[in-house]
Amino acid sequence: MQHVTLDALETKVDVAMDRYQQPQGAGTELTFSAIDMSTRGIYVEFAGHARAASGPRYAFRVTLGTPGTGSGGRVTPASDAERAPPATKMVTITAPQTTVVSTISTTTTLQKLP
Repeated sequence: MQHVTLDALETKVDVAMDRYQQPQGAGTELTFSAIDMSTRGIYVEFAGHARAASGPRYAFRVTLGTPGTGSGGRVTPASDAERAPPATKMVTITAPQTTVVSTISTTTTLQKLP
């Protein structure tokens, strides 16, 4: 195993929901869990550049697939309007503890840079 220092990291998160809970009605906090997410679930991508202590540099991209049990989130709207942008949002993802290239739901791409 080789340890690296991250020089750059970009994170993208996209969640699609089939349903959610909003017990207080429009304009109030809504919550969702893994079973509320659409079949395509959640898209999380980490991409960036890393450098090994011995000098080699690497570009990497890790994409997580379907969220596990325990995943979910909360969204608080900016106003009580029917369609309001979020004031705050939080997503918790239960993902694999380790990334394995051959796993169907996780894709890892690693490239050694010149």
